[in-house]
Amino acid sequence: MPNNPLVSVYCLTYNHENYIRDTLDGFVNQKTNFPFEVFVHDDASSDNTPVIIQEYATRYPDIIKPILQTENQYSKGINIVRTFINPHIKGKYIAACEGDDYWNDINKLQILVSFLENHPEYVACVHDTLKINKKDNSIGTFITLEKDSDLKTEDIILRTGNGFFHFSSVVYKSEYLINERPEFFSKSPGVGDYPLAVYLALNGKIRYVNRIMSIYRVCVPGSWTDRNRRKDVNDIIKCRNNIVEMLKSANEYSSNRHKDIIEKAINKLLYGNLVIKGDYQSIKNTPKMYGFHRSQTIKTRISVYLKCKFIYLFTLYKKTKILLMDRFN
Repeated sequence: MPNNPLVSVYCLTYNHENYIRDTLDGFVNQKTNFPFEVFVHDDASSDNTPVIIQEYATRYPDIIKPILQTENQYSKGINIVRTFINPHIKGKYIAACEGDDYWNDINKLQILVSFLENHPEYVACVHDTLKINKKDNSIGTFITLEKDSDLKTEDIILRTGNGFFHFSSVVYKSEYLINERPEFFSKSPGVGDYPLAVYLALNGKIRYVNRIMSIYRVCVPGSWTDRNRRKDVNDIIKCRNNIVEMLKSANEYSSNRHKDIIEKAINKLLYGNLVIKGDYQSIKNTPKMYGFHRSQTIKTRISVYLKCKFIYLFTLYKKTKILLMDRFN
């Protein structure tokens, strides 16, 4: 394969021996009329993940480029992508997939890249993603749109924290990875892929392809979703406050072009903080919060009132649900 890949893909792994073959197969089985490269970074796994990666690198040397650490870099606070991936990037476009997820459509790269090549005014192209549990049972999809369409900046910003599309689904212009990123990225540690979604949305058009082309494993032990669902109230509030600061900085970055939408997203986060604390009095007594509360559906307002009134029971329910999911999913 030539040394001028059109797409650079990166994959971050850690103790993914049970899943990494699916991930690597998803890469090497892609059918494209252009060259692409895949950088697979293993962060000093204690299982057989590095062995499997090296096996694929030997079989597919033109595609799989291993980066195998002997000491864990994440625990040192090192930004793995910027430190170990970015210096190697050659592609015009970026794609990614974590080592516990995978691409299930061999035409994924061809479809998304062809669209971007033919529509240079777009910064990214995404598709839908199927969510599965630990037993490989489907538990829904990420996007509820019914046809190919442009994604609205408002919808992306208002999906605070979760991201409108999944990380494994996006192909975007490499300049938005390798160039210096705006300040708001540093204000949002531990909040998933939301900053990337906002960053891309603030810089151009994003196209959605109504086709499931990747699989997202939910609540794999040690994954972002697994850690997130186990957070206590204080951790959740801290995470949301980080997103609030990120959005304020993003508003400055975009010169107030989306001020009203961003303010609505911030109010949504602050409102959520009061709900999980069971602080209905502050919702009632704070004009912005009460205004946001009144803008919700009657069903939501009743649900919030009951959750605040019986916050202990809701907290107990959440803990019980996690225990049951761990046992039976």
